[in-house]
Amino acid sequence: MPKILKEADNFSSFIWKDLPLEALLFIHEHYFSKEMTAEEYMAAYFGNKVSGIKHEADRLFEEAKQEALERGDFPDELLGVWTKKIIPKDAEEKSSSNFSKAHSKPVVKDKSEVKRANLSQQIQQKEDQMDEVSHLNHRFEERTDEFLGTTRSCFGQAEELLSQSAYYNPQKASHDQSMLMDVRQHLETLSHQQMDLLESNSRKLRMKTEDEIDQLYQERNKLVW
Repeated sequence: MPKILKEADNFSSFIWKDLPLEALLFIHEHYFSKEMTAEEYMAAYFGNKVSGIKHEADRLFEEAKQEALERGDFPDELLGVWTKKIIPKDAEEKSSSNFSKAHSKPVVKDKSEVKRANLSQQIQQKEDQMDEVSHLNHRFEERTDEFLGTTRSCFGQAEELLSQSAYYNPQKASHDQSMLMDVRQHLETLSHQQMDLLESNSRKLRMKTEDEIDQLYQERNKLVW
């Protein structure tokens, strides 16, 4: 029963109430079963971190309900679920009482809602951390490639100047060119070592974080509804 509109202020004020779990399962089955698990969808809904997710759930429920009614396969247990109700100012209490009597079927509540939401938040945080590490690795590789490209260009120009100076002092030019090649090789070796080290450490961190996420999923899956 997500939205109760009060007949005041041009209906600009309202009270949100969550859809029951059976309605969320109905929405998930029709729209999100291939993208996420039912638990993940419920965690997103109750976490309410996605802009407009509850308003969108209302719309999807009514859309799927209409299609199911036309097919004749709408679940009987969802007949009492509604997404919007307008309560007149002078009959709020009466309207609420009448509705409760007409729909006295108890609403299923998630007994582990707080714990489930907390675990879902931890999972999301760790997944965000993995994405951030991956992004930083990519940025480091890009910057390293840019650095190596710049140094190779500078070394190429230096070698060209040394080849020109060899006409006047071949021995010194040969010595300088040898030192230049050593410095260039050292920089490239050091850069690749840093990239390999970063990749190794990132891989270890990713594996550790994936294990932690898996444990959080297992813990969340064991919670009772």
